[in-house]
Amino acid sequence: MEFLGNSPSTIDLSLNEKINKLERLEKKLVRTRLHGHSLTKHLQSNTIPMGLQVMNEPDIFVDNPKFKEGFSFISNNCFRHWMVLGVETALEEVQKLMKEITELKKDIIENKALVNAKEALGPLDRSMEDFDTNTQMFKLNKLARDISLYDKKQTYPYLLEDYYKQDTRGKYSTRGRSGPRRYTTFSESSGTSGGESDTEQPSTSKALRDQDIQ
Repeated sequence: MEFLGNSPSTIDLSLNEKINKLERLEKKLVRTRLHGHSLTKHLQSNTIPMGLQVMNEPDIFVDNPKFKEGFSFISNNCFRHWMVLGVETALEEVQKLMKEITELKKDIIENKALVNAKEALGPLDRSMEDFDTNTQMFKLNKLARDISLYDKKQTYPYLLEDYYKQDTRGKYSTRGRSGPRRYTTFSESSGTSGGESDTEQPSTSKALRDQDIQ
């Protein structure tokens, strides 16, 4: 058993696994909260998310204005019901995630065997602060851009080169396919007011992450 002295201990492996799980949960919390925020903003501004707009173009009777108008009216109503459901689901998921995160943090800190738990959580907090800021910036910029294009009655403008030159991803995102990825939205419930500017740069990301959904 002498080789164990040069290998990671069971305690260290357990700590690392819990820290990694905590990071995954906190990132999922950020994305879920902002997804709900975006959907709420779209509902408040009476717009449809970009990804849903693509589904709002019929491929039959395309030259019939009456059909297209009726199709758009019906589908927009369905999309709004879907967005309300999305906001409600985001609220439920956020509450579940926050409970799971709280319990996991308590387990890490209070487990006396994990002597380096508090030291290990420090780098994670700093990493999550950076992740929060980048993710929020991307989501808010994408939301503002999508609403602007909606007001111009433009869906995915594949022929507009300037659209693709606007990289709102932040350093944590990647371009996995041609064209922008589709993201949607969540608002006052995540600690922001309905009157905020969609392009406001987030300055309280950690507070937003730690705050309970009201």
